Amino acid sequence: MDARIKAILIAEGSADIEPELLSTSQTLASGPSTAGPGAGVGSFFFSSGGHRVRLEYRRDPDATLTVRRIGEEAADGVMHLADAKQAAGVVGDTRAADVGGDDVIIFYKGRELVRGRIEPALIHCPEQAYITLSKSCIFDCTFCPVPKLGGRTKTADEVRRMVDDAYRTGNLRAISITSGIERSPGEEVTRAVDLVKSLTKYNLPIGVSVYPTEDSSIRLKEAGAVEIKYNVETMDREIFGRV
Repeated sequence: MDARIKAILIAEGSADIEPELLSTSQTLASGPSTAGPGAGVGSFFFSSGGHRVRLEYRRDPDATLTVRRIGEEAADGVMHLADAKQAAGVVGDTRAADVGGDDVIIFYKGRELVRGRIEPALIHCPEQAYITLSKSCIFDCTFCPVPKLGGRTKTADEVRRMVDDAYRTGNLRAISITSGIERSPGEEVTRAVDLVKSLTKYNLPIGVSVYPTEDSSIRLKEAGAVEIKYNVETMDREIFGRV
């Protein structure tokens, strides 16, 4: 998968995929995302040639992107790259067939685009414990469905158990913490700070994405976070008030 093919996958955003292919792609935590604009949407991770892309999954045989297990694609009447490489408009990567360890083929408009594999999601991401602390929010931003999901707030013990379970698989490489705002931004920062302090024992990179407060960056850094992310949809308070 090169940059051009990855751009095609990202632009389409979703793919038709057999449920059986997803059954082995989820491990400790599966199901829809619970954070940001993608909340409530199910997804899977496709890996090829050292690159990774996240796609929404759906059942739609007429979808532009379709994912099929290698060896089963002929039954769907799709065109294999080896048979179509001389056809006009072929977009596939001819090098993909030489890459070993591939499990699936993604077809674009009926023609083979790229080969690769479905990556297992440890906790919502491959090799990561990506955990949302609060699945509710006091804000009701137009672009974010989280407030409408009516989620609960995880306890610190619950989060620590999730991370510990992920760590014991031997596949955990990073910890990511995000959160809605249950009552106030300050409380969420304090919740994240206390949690980060208790997770540094794993000696793994910890990233945090919360609503910023005046001293949130300093507090999170001192607690042990190595990455702090703030979503800035607009710097204009008037626009923020409208959306």
